[in-house]
Amino acid sequence: MKWAMKNLTLWGLVALLLFGPVIPSFAQDEIKIGGIISLTGPKAALGQEEKRGYDMAIDKINSLGGVLQKKVKLILEDDRFNPSVAVSAAEKLVAEDKVVAITGGYGSTETLATLAALKNYAPVVVWQGAGAEKIEKLYGKEPWFFHLHPWGYYSLLDLKDFMLTLDPKPQSVAIAYEDTSYGVDYSKFAKKFWSEAGFKIVAFEPFKSGSFDYAPLITKLKAIQPTPDVFYWVGYVGDAVLLIRQSKEMNFNPRIFADTGGVGFPEFKKQLGKDCNYVLGIDIWSPKVKFPTSTKYPDLFPSSEQWLKDYRDRYNGRDPNYWSLISYVALAATCQAIKDAGTTEKSKVIAALEKLDTMTPMGRLKFGAGSYGSIHQGYKQGLVFQWQEGEKQIVFPNNLKTGSVIYPTPVWDSRH
Repeated sequence: MKWAMKNLTLWGLVALLLFGPVIPSFAQDEIKIGGIISLTGPKAALGQEEKRGYDMAIDKINSLGGVLQKKVKLILEDDRFNPSVAVSAAEKLVAEDKVVAITGGYGSTETLATLAALKNYAPVVVWQGAGAEKIEKLYGKEPWFFHLHPWGYYSLLDLKDFMLTLDPKPQSVAIAYEDTSYGVDYSKFAKKFWSEAGFKIVAFEPFKSGSFDYAPLITKLKAIQPTPDVFYWVGYVGDAVLLIRQSKEMNFNPRIFADTGGVGFPEFKKQLGKDCNYVLGIDIWSPKVKFPTSTKYPDLFPSSEQWLKDYRDRYNGRDPNYWSLISYVALAATCQAIKDAGTTEKSKVIAALEKLDTMTPMGRLKFGAGSYGSIHQGYKQGLVFQWQEGEKQIVFPNNLKTGSVIYPTPVWDSRH
């Protein structure tokens, strides 16, 4: 026995000298995180934007040594912007892939379906998308649910406060909205907040997102006399492009064209060219806003300027939409919480997320209470921007302005 032990020790010493210390394989020992986004289907452009942020985050995390001395593996599922597909994706990630946590999201309807499926499993969820207040009411108090994107009502309050700064103040607002949870929820708050602020709501019209013709809607709005001061709609980027294109064709001239998220994508400018100018929208981040490097996690959360440079270098000079950045933050924050917890045990990861308080390239991230019952809300402030000369200028709030609003919008016949 002593001879065997002596020889085993000898061979171990030889192996150490020849091959170095024996280290567990980085690739064989993984922490799995799930992501649910729309990689194909009608919102694939948005999903690809989110994927760019995920790819940056996973590369950064693993280049820094992974988490708990393990490689992080991101398992992406494509929900195709379809609620039933999203449910199947969520159940697969939890039941089959055994992921430690789940991130993802964009549309509110898909999110509602996803969270309904996940409630039975109650995994750690750090969700970057969806803004419908119904989600907050149904799932906001769940200890396992953390939400990054501002709820829709924050955007509508920002836009309302901005409109109150205009001189002369707009008097009438025509509202149109796509008829799923996203549009219904946002339009409800638009009507509530703006009515309370003294604006007259002269139209409140639903539409089908992805329609090939909005002429009937615009015809109905043009029939309102006098012309509404504000035309505000809730829709996606394809809806926004066609609404502006047909407003020009039909010479519809409100003083303000405004949307929430749909007009913020590069595709809006790309497809419309100079006709994108003067349209207002809401972002929750802009490359023009500068946030410092995190003092706690400087390698993971660089300054907004450095993150923007890294993004442009990686993607051949492309400017990011905020969905890339919020996806980066969602995955990075999830992994950092696991690292801070020192374990993948759910209760301890939740506690670490609750304690997380750091600057990120998107601003300070600290989860707290929302206005309608949520306990883990991340970002809240929005930025009102206006397309001017093919660039987005922040026009509200005043402390973050990069330009002054052009108001009223020049009529179509006077543009060159």
